Amino acid sequence: MVTPQQEKGFRLLEKLIRTKYPWIVKLHIRNPEKYTYTISLDIDVNLKRFVDTYDLLDVLRDRFDNDQENLDHFIQTCWSYMYSVVISGMITKETDEERLKYATRLNESIEQYMYLVYSKLPREMTMITFDGDPEVLRDEAPTLYQMALNNDGEFTRYEVFETKHFSIGCYTVIPESSRDLLGGV
Repeated sequence: MVTPQQEKGFRLLEKLIRTKYPWIVKLHIRNPEKYTYTISLDIDVNLKRFVDTYDLLDVLRDRFDNDQENLDHFIQTCWSYMYSVVISGMITKETDEERLKYATRLNESIEQYMYLVYSKLPREMTMITFDGDPEVLRDEAPTLYQMALNNDGEFTRYEVFETKHFSIGCYTVIPESSRDLLGGV
C-alpha cells in the first residue's frame, strides 16, 4: 500500500520532472508495488511543446504529409517511444536501428533523471526494493538475503534496499496539444 508520504514523493517527482521536460504534462504511476525493482509509469505529453522543444515541426509535417486529420487519428494510441510519434511509425531494430537508439536515449535519460530525483527524496517519501523488508527479501531473493546476513545469522546489510527505478510504459499525447499543429483540418 502506498503511504501518503510516498504519494507526496510521486507528486514532487512529477513537478521536478516537468521543470526539466516541460512537454511532460502528467505522470501516471502504474501499481508501484507490483514489481520488486521498478515502478512503471505512463506519461501524458503535450505534443506542441515536445515539437517546439526539439524543433521537430518540419519532421512532423513530413511524417503526416501536412495532414492534421492523419495526425489526430495517429496519436490516439499509446507509444513506447515519444520520438516514434514524430519520426516514424513503430520504431524497431528491424526498420531503423539509428532511430531506435535516438528514441531509447530519450527514454533512458528521462528514467535516469527520475531515478536521480526520486533517490534524493527523504526515504519515507520513496518506495524501495523489496519494500525494505528482510522477510520479503528472504522470500523473493534468498541468495541476496544470505549475502546480507552476518556471521551470527543476523540481517545487517540494509543497503541492499535501494530506491526503485522507473520504467516508461506509455506516452499518451493529450489531444488538445496537437490541435491545429499542422494547420488545422
